[in-house]
Amino acid sequence: MKNVIPNDWQPQDATVQLLAQNGISREFTLNQVLEFRVYWSERGIRHHAWNSKFMKHVMHEWRRHEVEIAKGQSMHIMYSAWQPLQRAFDILAREGISHQFAQDQLPEFILYWMDRGDISNIWNSRFIQHVRYKVQNQQSASTKTSSMREQLTDRSWATTGGSNGIPKL
Repeated sequence: MKNVIPNDWQPQDATVQLLAQNGISREFTLNQVLEFRVYWSERGIRHHAWNSKFMKHVMHEWRRHEVEIAKGQSMHIMYSAWQPLQRAFDILAREGISHQFAQDQLPEFILYWMDRGDISNIWNSRFIQHVRYKVQNQQSASTKTSSMREQLTDRSWATTGGSNGIPKL
């Protein structure tokens, strides 16, 4: 018989033991109960084998957890002492961006993301994008400045003395 998940639902001991035999700690398993229960109670779906469904859920979450650990990039909030990996600086250097320029962008980058409070596992990639953006804006600003300077100092119109009959100044 299919039932909605009870508000006090807990996995059977046999389910927790089976997960432990698959290398999933009891603590990790039990930490999944509340999320699982809330998820299914909000949906109001009826099911006949909540333990089996829970086991699949825990195994899925465990795989995600192991992938995060393997990547060495767990999700975390930005913090004031954060430093990009050397690989990030190497990538920027290959693009002709100096280590010092990239380092100079770090305080603004950290402050922005600390203020936002976002959680991420790709801070190095975001830092690279931020530095590229700053380089692009700097180049764009210097191009605008130099072309404005050229326009203001351009006297070619006054020294033509060409065929229009206007004397050269």
